[in-house]
Amino acid sequence: MAKDIPLKRILLAAIIILGVVFRIWASQPTWIHWDENFYINIFQNFVDRGELTPYMWRLGNDTNIISGAGTGYGIFILIGWMTIFGESLFGVRMLMVLAGLVTTWVYYLISKQWWESREAGIAAMTFGIVSTSAFYTLVGRMDALAILSYSLLLFLHIVAVRQVKKWPHFWVGAVSILSTEIHILGLLYVGSLAIYYGFRYVEIVSRERKLMLDSYPVYFFCGAGIFGVLYVIIHILPDPQAYFLIPTTCSICESSFLQTEINRIQRFITFRPLDSFLVIVISAFAIKSRERYRHFSILFVGYIGVQIIAKPPSFV
Repeated sequence: MAKDIPLKRILLAAIIILGVVFRIWASQPTWIHWDENFYINIFQNFVDRGELTPYMWRLGNDTNIISGAGTGYGIFILIGWMTIFGESLFGVRMLMVLAGLVTTWVYYLISKQWWESREAGIAAMTFGIVSTSAFYTLVGRMDALAILSYSLLLFLHIVAVRQVKKWPHFWVGAVSILSTEIHILGLLYVGSLAIYYGFRYVEIVSRERKLMLDSYPVYFFCGAGIFGVLYVIIHILPDPQAYFLIPTTCSICESSFLQTEINRIQRFITFRPLDSFLVIVISAFAIKSRERYRHFSILFVGYIGVQIIAKPPSFV
């Protein structure tokens, strides 16, 4: 029976198992990231006082801010996990490892749906080897769950654009806003999708030479608009000062936007030389490769580019 199993599948299974073992081993609480205490503190405060904020902030129970301009009601995923499996740093990290594994599978489905070929496995492999993916799908923060939500959003978007129906695009807009409940960086994806649908709407109007209120881009903006207004009403209006507590009181956030991003790029090159090398190699490959593979290369570079912009800290 074993002889009937292709060697490449055996190797793939071995790689996955070995990767999971190493990830679990690296999750041992022999080190800690300062933000892990932040999220565990939210859980402790909710259990002890029913408040959805870090106890160290002393915001009380009269706010829906959760944790400043960061995580929204997605924190209940972490709270539910810790309620079931216990208040353990290692246990929290296991949730993130699980989210990372699911995300890898979603990446495969996304790429397979996009290119309709088994080359999709390359995208999943890329997600696994890029160092920012490895770290942020292990550390006990909300990043792994956020990456999973963004991946599911992209999958929903690809499914929507393959259909004639317009309502799926409404839900793409709605889900893009809901992703900010996991992490506020979901706004990057809201903005990217808005640019895409805005460009498509201009194309439609230019072709039809009239406003098209029944077009699929309008459905997207309606979904994003309705859920965006609800987000503002629920999270921001009750206490704007508390909502913007992190960006307004964080001492390491005082640098200008430009300086912060320059620092991120410097940190990326310094601490992630392999990723930097991959950017150069794949960029060259994208320029010289056949048209069939060029779009994959551009996506690969874009993915690592997002890591440069959003992930490396602007400080040591």
